[in-house]
Amino acid sequence: MEPNEARKITEKILATLDHSAMIPRVATDADIAQCNADLESLGLPLLPDDYVSFLQSTCGGLAWNGIEIYGTDIVSDPASSRSYQLMDIVTKTDEGDDRYWERIETDCIYFGRSDEEVFTYNTETKKYEARDLSDISFVYEAHDTIYAFINAVVGGRLGYNN
Repeated sequence: MEPNEARKITEKILATLDHSAMIPRVATDADIAQCNADLESLGLPLLPDDYVSFLQSTCGGLAWNGIEIYGTDIVSDPASSRSYQLMDIVTKTDEGDDRYWERIETDCIYFGRSDEEVFTYNTETKKYEARDLSDISFVYEAHDTIYAFINAVVGGRLGYNN
């Protein structure tokens, strides 16, 4: 699938999400610069170009139906009765999730999760990966772009065939 076509499908998918979706503001150049500086200071890879494009033009992250895609900021949901926060990519990549893993590998960025999966960008393979939450070494789905990944993961829950 062509990158522009994948991006259009992603935008269509995001537009169809119900009001329960949390979609933060798009990231600014300053947000991206700070995020990359923070990643670099921790010895972690920088954000890939298409992820930057996604954050700056499509959405600044996503929380919907058990899926979380991280952006550059920690964002609180004022409508949440449990003070829900969508974490940022730097914090989650550096600290991991204490319940399931520490840090995956230094060549991966942890950019999200679902109820069953951990989402990583592997700088070695240049793939967006869905890894099994109970065994993060097991990659069972990989995509070339963030848009293809969103189309498969979010679109899949909406019943899109792409």
